[in-house]
This record gives sequence, structure tokens and C-alpha cells, in this order.
Amino acid sequence: MDEETLTSFENALTDLKSEGCALLITGSVSPAVHSQVCRKMLGDESHETRRRLVVSAGGTSGSPIAKLSQTPNTATERVVAISDTFRGAASQMASTQTLNRDFVNTLSSDQLSTIAMEIFEEIKDFDRLANDLSPAELRVCFDSLSPILDSYGPEKAFQFLHLLIQRIIQVDGMAHFHLSKDRTSEIAQIVTPLFDVVVELQVDNGVSKQRWHFPSRDLSVGWFEL
Repeated sequence: MDEETLTSFENALTDLKSEGCALLITGSVSPAVHSQVCRKMLGDESHETRRRLVVSAGGTSGSPIAKLSQTPNTATERVVAISDTFRGAASQMASTQTLNRDFVNTLSSDQLSTIAMEIFEEIKDFDRLANDLSPAELRVCFDSLSPILDSYGPEKAFQFLHLLIQRIIQVDGMAHFHLSKDRTSEIAQIVTPLFDVVVELQVDNGVSKQRWHFPSRDLSVGWFEL
């Protein structure tokens, strides 16, 4: 990455952190690679003002538990589990003494409107606890778009994602959504207009790499290590 591109990349990231943004994470790579980039995007666990919300729809990016701290605090970390996708992991988690099931909200409804409202309520509660969220304080991970796209189709999924992303940006949050498809796939191209950034993942000779695209800025950066 040359110096001019690096400067443009850093400036774009600074703007997105201050304004709120949504990132699409693409790539037919292992859950471990998706999880690796996910942990970075959720932010440093030691950051006192970071508030993390993981929406578990299928687990493309690995276990939601692995993304949170070992002793989750409901004031700073929560999971919204859609239908039965997280029940087994939640039961396993509850068997340990260091974790608290209170931070897991397992939905019994598979209606997109209900899912959206529950996520909105979690964001609203974080905003209340923070007495107004600061820019980039809220970090949201949607662990797999595939179940939503497969169950409801591109049109309804697009509408759902549009509403969800707008709500996150209203509080200057940063959200990333995992899609285990290549960036050039048909379904990725359909949802790409919703996102500020599209990140490609690949493994090259055993090395996990990423490539960032900023569609509205006509900016792309070359492959670099995670």
C-alpha cells in the first residue's frame, strides 16, 4: 500500500468511526478467519466505553461467546440469538461459573419485524446506559447473513438490513455483517449498496489476508494481513 493510499485509507476510517458505519465482511473462508477479523472490529476488550452487541443468526464467524470477554457485563456486552441458533451454546455457557446467561436474549420468533425490534431495544438500552453513545462506542456483529437471505429472500432481507443499519448509524455505531460468499457473488452484489465498506477475506499460503473497498469514495486498497 503506497503512502497516498494509506493516508486515504486512514482518513476514511477516521470519518467512519465518527459518523457511524456498516461493513460487509465477505469471503468463502473458514469461520476461524471470519472470527479473527470480527474480534478486531468489535474493538479492544479493555476499552471502558466499548459496548458490544452480537446478533447470532447462524454462526458463520464462529461462536458468539468467543467474541466477548470471559466475564460479560450486561451493561457492555450482549447477544441476541435468533430462534434456536444459540440455545445449545447458551446452555453450555451457563454451565460455567464465570458467564452470566442474562446477557443472552434468545428470540422465540422468527419474524423479521420482531427480530428488528429486539435489536433496536438492545441498542436503545445501551444508549440509555451510556447516557448517549459516543461515536464508535457501539460495536455490532451480525454473525451470518446467509440464514436471513435464505429464509426471507433478498428483497425482505434488504429492507430489514436497511432499517437495522440506519438505526445503528443514528447512534454513530459501527456494525459489521458476515457473508460467507465472495464479494463478486450475486447475493453480495445485491446487498453491497447498503454498506459503507466491503471487506474481502482470503487465505494465501496459510496467511489470512483482507482487502477493503469503499464504494462511495471510489477507494480500494490491496491485500494485507489480518
